[in-house]
Amino acid sequence: MLNQEFFEEIRKKDSTDILNHFGPKIGKLLLRHADLEDKFNTVCVEDGVKMTPLDSEFSTEEARQIATEIKLTTAKMVREFQAPEN
Repeated sequence: MLNQEFFEEIRKKDSTDILNHFGPKIGKLLLRHADLEDKFNTVCVEDGVKMTPLDSEFSTEEARQIATEIKLTTAKMVREFQAPEN
């Protein structure tokens, strides 16, 4: 996970403010990732401390999907923030 506090703050803000501040492309990506972080904590971290392994018999399809989407949005954010214009 990226900085949890940052994404908690993103969730508190109005989506229009986020889009205006970061632009539509990065703003939407940040909002999506903040939502996924929240879902991850409720679906993938069952005991509140450790993530349930994705190959476990206790892991659900939803948990695997959320983990995959977090991986993808993280990679996209890294690329966006590494771009010279950002």
